[in-house]
Amino acid sequence: LELVRHLRDAEIRVPIIFLTGEGDEKLAVSAMKEGATDYLSKRTLTPELVGHAILYGLGLFQAEAKRLRVAAALRESEQMYRSIVETTSEGFWLLDQDLMTIDLNDALCNILRYEREEIIGKRLSEFIDKETGGGEAAVDGMDNIIRAHLTSRQQAIQTAFKTKRGGTVHAILNVRALGEINGKPPKVFAFLSDVTKLKEAEAGLEYLAHFDPLTGLPNRLLGFDRLEQAVIRAKRYAGLVAILYIDLDRFKAVNDIHGHDAGDRVLKETAKRLTKAVRSSDTVARLGGDEFLTILPKISRSASVIEIAEKMIQMFSEPFDIDGYPFDLGISIGISIAPVDGSESDILLKKADDAMYGAKRSGGACFQFYNV
Repeated sequence: LELVRHLRDAEIRVPIIFLTGEGDEKLAVSAMKEGATDYLSKRTLTPELVGHAILYGLGLFQAEAKRLRVAAALRESEQMYRSIVETTSEGFWLLDQDLMTIDLNDALCNILRYEREEIIGKRLSEFIDKETGGGEAAVDGMDNIIRAHLTSRQQAIQTAFKTKRGGTVHAILNVRALGEINGKPPKVFAFLSDVTKLKEAEAGLEYLAHFDPLTGLPNRLLGFDRLEQAVIRAKRYAGLVAILYIDLDRFKAVNDIHGHDAGDRVLKETAKRLTKAVRSSDTVARLGGDEFLTILPKISRSASVIEIAEKMIQMFSEPFDIDGYPFDLGISIGISIAPVDGSESDILLKKADDAMYGAKRSGGACFQFYNV
C-alpha cells in the first residue's frame, strides 16, 4: 500500500495490479482507492484472470495517458490563444452562435474605453456609432452583415464604433467563423483594427488636395471643378454663369514693406471680404498668390453681376489694418459670362483673366467685362 501511495504522490503513472491473499480484500479495496488499477485474489487466481487484469490495466493506462495528452494540448492551446489575444494591438471579440460577446481582450477595452464587464454578454452591434457607422440600419443590421460576410467570405467590414466617452473609432472589422452547428457558426472571431488616425490623415490629405490651407477657400483644382459643373448646369438649363477673376492691387508692396506674415494676414482678410460679398450658393476660390476666382451661377441678368462687383470694390475701399497701420489696397476684377463669352471653362477663365488685366490698366479698383 505504501508503494501505491509513493507512485501516486510521485505522479509515476503505471498500471498497478494488487494481488491479495486470504482475507486481504479490505486491503485491496484500500489500494484501489489509493490508485491501484485492479486486484486479484489468490483464491481465484487463474492465468485467464491475470491476462484479463493486465489487459484491463494497460487499457486504463493508455486511456489515462491519452486524456492527459489531450488536457495538456488543450491547456497549451488555451495559453497560446490567450497569449495571441492579449498581445495583439487589435481589439478582439469572441461571439457565440447568437453573436453575443463571450470573450474579448484588453486592447478592445482600451480602444472602446469600456470595462470588460460592460461588453461581455452584449452584441457587437450595440457599440456601433450610429452617426458615422452607417446609421440605424447599420446598427440594427450588423448581425446580418456579419453573417453575410461569413458566408460570402468577404470578411472585412468598414464601420465605426462609439466609445464610452462619446468619441468615434473608425475601424475595419475582420470576422472569422469556427465550424458550423445547425447552419450557424458556434463561435465567431472578430478583430477590430483601429484606423481612426488613417481616416484623419486621409481627410487631411483630401482637404489639402481641394482647399487652400491659408484661407480655407477652395483651391484652384476645386474652384475649376466647380466652374465646370456650373457651366454644365448652365448649358442644361439655358442659364447664365458669371466668372469673376480678382487680383489685389498693390499687394506686392505689403510683402515688401511689412513682410510675408503681414501678406498672409491680408490674404485671409481678402478671403473673408469676398465670401461676405457673395451668396451662399456662389463659390470663392483662391487660384494662387493674390489671385481669386468667384463663380456666380444662376444669374438672370448682367446687372446682378455688376451689383456684386460694385459691392466687392466698395468693401475693398476700406483700408487693411497691418500692425496698427492702415494700408489701402483695392481689387481689380475681370468678368466673363457663360455662354455669352464661351462654353468651355478654361476659355471663360482666360477671358476673365484678360478682362482683369484690362481693369488694372485702367488704374485698378474697378471691374471690367470681357470684350472681344
